[in-house]
Amino acid sequence: MRFWVYLLVSVGLSSPLYSQVVLNEIVSKNESVLVDDFQNYSDWIELYNTDMDSVLLSAYFLSDDINDPFKWQLPDDYILAKSHVVLFASDKNQEFHANFKISSQGEALYLSRLNVGIVDSFPPVPLLADQSFGRYPDGGAPMGILQAASPNAPNNSISHAFSALYFAPSEVFHQHPFGLKILASNPTATIRYTTNGEMPTVNSALYSDSLFLSSLDKKPNDISEIPTSEQWYPPKENVFKAHVLRAAAFMEGRRISQVYTKTYFVDKDIVGRYHFPIISLVTENANLFDNDSGIYVKGNYTNYYQRGRDWERPVHFEYIDLDGNLQVHQPLGLRAYGNKGRTLAQKSLLLYARESYGKKRLNHPFYKDKDSFKRLIVRSASSNDWKNTLFKNELAQKVVRDLDLEHPSSQEVIVFINGEYWGIHHLNERMDEYFICDYFGIENIDLLSADAKVEEGSNSDFLALKQYLQSSDLSRQEHYLQIQQWIDVNNLIDYYCAQLFFSNTDWPHNNIKFWKAQENGKWRWLFFDCDECMSYEHYELLGDFIGRRGVRQDFPQWSTYLMHHLFKNQSFRRSFRYRFEELLATTFSAENLMKHIDQTKALYAPHVQEHCMRWSMPNDINDWLEVVDGLYSFASLRPTVMREQLKDYFGNPFSIYPNPSKGFINIELLVPDQQFERLTIKNSIGKEVMSFENHWPKPMEVRHLNAGVYFLQIQLQGHLFTERLLIL
Repeated sequence: MRFWVYLLVSVGLSSPLYSQVVLNEIVSKNESVLVDDFQNYSDWIELYNTDMDSVLLSAYFLSDDINDPFKWQLPDDYILAKSHVVLFASDKNQEFHANFKISSQGEALYLSRLNVGIVDSFPPVPLLADQSFGRYPDGGAPMGILQAASPNAPNNSISHAFSALYFAPSEVFHQHPFGLKILASNPTATIRYTTNGEMPTVNSALYSDSLFLSSLDKKPNDISEIPTSEQWYPPKENVFKAHVLRAAAFMEGRRISQVYTKTYFVDKDIVGRYHFPIISLVTENANLFDNDSGIYVKGNYTNYYQRGRDWERPVHFEYIDLDGNLQVHQPLGLRAYGNKGRTLAQKSLLLYARESYGKKRLNHPFYKDKDSFKRLIVRSASSNDWKNTLFKNELAQKVVRDLDLEHPSSQEVIVFINGEYWGIHHLNERMDEYFICDYFGIENIDLLSADAKVEEGSNSDFLALKQYLQSSDLSRQEHYLQIQQWIDVNNLIDYYCAQLFFSNTDWPHNNIKFWKAQENGKWRWLFFDCDECMSYEHYELLGDFIGRRGVRQDFPQWSTYLMHHLFKNQSFRRSFRYRFEELLATTFSAENLMKHIDQTKALYAPHVQEHCMRWSMPNDINDWLEVVDGLYSFASLRPTVMREQLKDYFGNPFSIYPNPSKGFINIELLVPDQQFERLTIKNSIGKEVMSFENHWPKPMEVRHLNAGVYFLQIQLQGHLFTERLLIL
């Protein structure tokens, strides 16, 4: 009995014997059993008062989240002695209606009490329509699938036995070997387990007393030795490993519990070994590495190129914070992700939360401004950056964080697959219809990619926009004003400034997504996938969008026509130039870029050597430091190069009018005023005849100058620009 109580407390649960009110019965797929007061067939939860006195319900709380046990307070009413009360899990957050629903695929429930905490719980149990799970007899310890649902009445006998499993100790990080204890709530059940990611069966190893878990530093590599691409190299040494345990309870040859998946790290230096959170992915090896069905290998069907639900595999996801606390554990779907990255040895993986796996969403504040997700990417560096810096995409996302752009949030993680070290990854948001809905609260959207390919909704509005561009002269202001009703121009300018500045060589013919609300929405562009950025300081793309011959890269016409038309309009050109110059002085300045590079380099440096040992890409930390140094070169040169390109295509960042002039001139900056440092006017032999610092007269009198040719020079942020001025 003492061990039973210890296990329950260790996982945050308490025996129902310690609570007057207990969870007694649930139906999570109510189709015909019980109608609520709104005439709906809502999920329902029955409580039972085991005491001889009435109990105030409002002293108790219900929740489907162990991290939020006080999620919903019960109504201010009493439950009579030895009586039942039914509460609806309808998500209505009203009296007798909780603020959550129950997944029919199995979702744990918790009953808590003020100043006490969790006093009772139900494990996650998949249920069929109108099937109920509960205790028999009422308030007793034995649980299972009941013969029939019985709301507000004594429970029927158990038709299918059920058992929960409890594990102690519960900690993930262990500096010393330890004995793991497992207890089944059903004392007649046997426990079977595996240690290689396979699902336990009646033929798996039998648990008897405890499992002794110690350091795995001598254990040979297993799945790490499986080639995963034509560019694969075996690990240079034994990879770091964790224990992965999958266990279930069985009775009479049938599994009577869910499959429990646990990851344990045993190493004297495990605390502080990683400065990134850990993601442990556990799945049957065949799901990843089998020649016929594995999504991580080329296999018999170029498997890693396959897409769609048929190539989605079940996986158990665990997210472990820096202190070794298990923050999230949830079954999910898993697919290979990306384009070029699919052929690399270390791949990106796409995670799907589905009700069929247990929960519709993955709920945790992975990022400061969001705590619920439908899909996430366990992303590896792609393209050439996989063998170089490992973080160009993430660096670019950090730099543009304050621009008027939708871009994915990201955090660095260390991934283990079936207990073997899998290297540095990034937990990224996926930019899809769920991403848009989560941030903007808009469900009905048009989401397009590439040449107006439909990802969600329709492309008819964009095709109409394209037709308008082709049939209208955008140099005329009325047509540009019409385009502004359909396109979010500020977003578009920020998007193109970012792509052009970062020298993205995998764009504009690739990695294009844009969206709008179907009702009264404007098109906005999404910024993502910058692995092939920041390699070429002198890379030049403006010619493709302006249409100047001799400098184009011959991209497909669909990828350049929008900006080609917009650049015909002087208002747009001025807005684009002004914003680009503003960003070059702030977000894209060498100083700001180098600050971000310094921070990211320091963040990754402690983990790069182990990553190199695993993948040989980069070969070692010295190679990594060398390619990171290349980013500093880009940061120092690119702002100047970009200013020169803007000058080549758009002229000086100011205009003079009238020119020629008889008495006064006006000078209009096409850049922010704070960039101005000095203005001088020189005559034809180079003698200075006028000068101003920090500001100048508006308008500026020049009637005292003799007729002739002069040169007006403006210094902006250390750069000198010259324009010819004619005085009549």
